[in-house]
Amino acid sequence: MLNRPVPLWLKITLTAFGALFTVTAVFGRPAVPDSTAAATPPPLPPHPAATTYTVMSVRGTTVDLADPSGKAFSIRAAGLASPAAGDCFSTESANWASAFLTGDRVTAEIVDTGSGSLAMIDLPDGTNYSMIALRNGYAKYSPDPLAAGDPRLADAETAARQAGTGLWGPPCRRPNSPAPTVTSIRTPPPVTSTAQPPAPPPAAPSTEPTTTTCTKAHPPAGERGKRPCAR
Repeated sequence: MLNRPVPLWLKITLTAFGALFTVTAVFGRPAVPDSTAAATPPPLPPHPAATTYTVMSVRGTTVDLADPSGKAFSIRAAGLASPAAGDCFSTESANWASAFLTGDRVTAEIVDTGSGSLAMIDLPDGTNYSMIALRNGYAKYSPDPLAAGDPRLADAETAARQAGTGLWGPPCRRPNSPAPTVTSIRTPPPVTSTAQPPAPPPAAPSTEPTTTTCTKAHPPAGERGKRPCAR
């Protein structure tokens, strides 16, 4: 039997398989990519942490903030609805919000709702700004996505309404009072006068002759025959 030479391609193939076998034996089985990894969505980003900002200005429920780098942007204070311009207490509400917040450093947890940014604003002492505005009657409660889960905001508005505070009191609203009950219709008394009645006119003079009546007395015996009276 003749020994035929091994073809070159076969030598190369056997050498490659030998090398692969050696690598597998030394380093173990190669990792197989997980087909389910791509189908699993990435985890949601964590809830944004509260950051310290400086209040630049306040326009109703819109608050203009500046971050630590100086970048300015606007947000809306969560849970609040301020009176519209021209409505009762709109001027008082706007003036109070501007004086209360402008220039302060506050912490805000900002959430993008797609139609704007909402934020729960906390003062340096930890007091919630929306809570103060509602409790003092400078705004009404608005159950937006960020405030709907906090019943304390609705309770603060209820307390202000019951106490008649801010926009819940005069001159915007007056306490309910029962309508007066009419029991009878009074007729005004007649007007009396203290003036004396006029004196009657003087009587007209009589045209009839005046008759003098004399009473005849019996004269003494020595004077009989004389007239007792003369006309």
